Amino acid sequence: MLAYQNAEHPSYLGRKVAKCYGCGVKCAKSAWGRWCHPCNVKRLDQISAALEDMEARAKFAEAVRKVAGNQDRLIERLINERNAILRAAGGKVTATKEQHRGSSYWSHQSHPDGSETYQIDP
Repeated sequence: MLAYQNAEHPSYLGRKVAKCYGCGVKCAKSAWGRWCHPCNVKRLDQISAALEDMEARAKFAEAVRKVAGNQDRLIERLINERNAILRAAGGKVTATKEQHRGSSYWSHQSHPDGSETYQIDP
C-alpha cells in the first residue's frame, strides 16, 4: 500500500483541521494539502492513472517517430540511388508511362513509340 492510500499514515495524523478541497468537509489536512483521506486517494489515483496513460502514449509516439524516421531514411536512400543511376546514364533514362511516377524536379520528353525520357532538372 502506498503512503497516501493508508489512512493511518503519519501524513494524515495530527494535522490542522481544514476544509477539504474535494468534498468541502472539515477534516485533518494531509501532507499532500487540504485533502481528506478519501478525496486525496481518489485525486492521486487519478493523477497516477493519467501519468501512466501519458507514459504509454509517449512510448507509442516514440515508436511511430522511429518507424517514420526509418521510412524517411529508406526513401532518401532510394532517391539517392535513383539519382546516381540517372547521373551514370548521363541524366537520361527511357521509361514507359506505367514506370513513371510524377516528380516535381524531373523533366521529360514523349517519344513516338510511347516511351518517355526523364531527366533530373538541375
